[in-house]
Amino acid sequence: MRVALLLLLASLAGCNSLHAARDDAECLDYGLTAGTPEYANCRIQLKQLHAQRYSNAMSTYNTIRANRTRTCSSYWTGSNWATNCY
Repeated sequence: MRVALLLLLASLAGCNSLHAARDDAECLDYGLTAGTPEYANCRIQLKQLHAQRYSNAMSTYNTIRANRTRTCSSYWTGSNWATNCY
């Protein structure tokens, strides 16, 4: 579950150029002309949609992270202490 959520966050965070190309195609598919106020409004709405999806994903991630149980173990390596948590 955590890996899937991290992949989702990475895909949402790193796809600005991909979103731009898809958003452009989507607004043009609606029959809008680039440079018009209607086209600009379409692009703004799609950008807000992406931002809301990212915000929702981050909220879910933070909730899961805050509520998870951590188990840690410490051990001596011979020269210092090391701790692993999972």
